[in-house]
Amino acid sequence: MKPAIIDWQPIETAPKDGTTILVWPPTWKDCISCAKWSENQHANRPRPFWSRFDSHRDSDSRSKPPTHWAPLPAGPA
Repeated sequence: MKPAIIDWQPIETAPKDGTTILVWPPTWKDCISCAKWSENQHANRPRPFWSRFDSHRDSDSRSKPPTHWAPLPAGPA
């Protein structure tokens, strides 16, 4: 099986409509992170921000924001 090729794009082009995406850099070493744009009015400032979630935990990206993004791959057929 060939490995999937991820088409990374600049984070400035990422959707900000609540769509879940892959982000780079990952939150944790050796762990791909997913994220979505958050405009949570109850969150600490600054807002809005990228809200990340991965196998370790949920976190925000205020201190180390992602630089690139890619759409989630399609699920199994």
